[in-house]
Amino acid sequence: MRETRHVFRPWKQWHSIFPYLNGERSPFNSSTVRASFSGISSGSSRNDIIRSVMEGIAFNLKHVYKEMNQGAEKIVISGGGAESKLLVQIISDVFNKTVYLGNVNSTAYGAALISMGHDVKQDYHEVFEPSQNAALYQELFLKYLRSSSFIRKI
Repeated sequence: MRETRHVFRPWKQWHSIFPYLNGERSPFNSSTVRASFSGISSGSSRNDIIRSVMEGIAFNLKHVYKEMNQGAEKIVISGGGAESKLLVQIISDVFNKTVYLGNVNSTAYGAALISMGHDVKQDYHEVFEPSQNAALYQELFLKYLRSSSFIRKI
């Protein structure tokens, strides 16, 4: 997918995905919960659906982050997902935090560096600040949490 402009859609056109393709292990443990899309209509475009997958990933990451109850000043992203600047921007907006795009191309390599005490906060090549969409994503995250709770019961 070519990168699309990061323009927020109105509420009535919000699409969401719950990315539980093989169950979920974090922030909750369920082998039976499955992925689900909502808000899709005949007017939904391919880009709308792809973008909703990116938003679902970002919301799920934030859900895990909240459950860990750990504060972090900075978020450094590397690996395959970091290849999409749109995804990195969405993550910055959903977390409402500065996100640093790491120079390391492998998530496993980055984890190894951290385990050895390397300061990866200094090892980045691009910075993403929350955009004007961040406030709206905070509202949508609450909607995502309510919907996720419901989906687990199905």
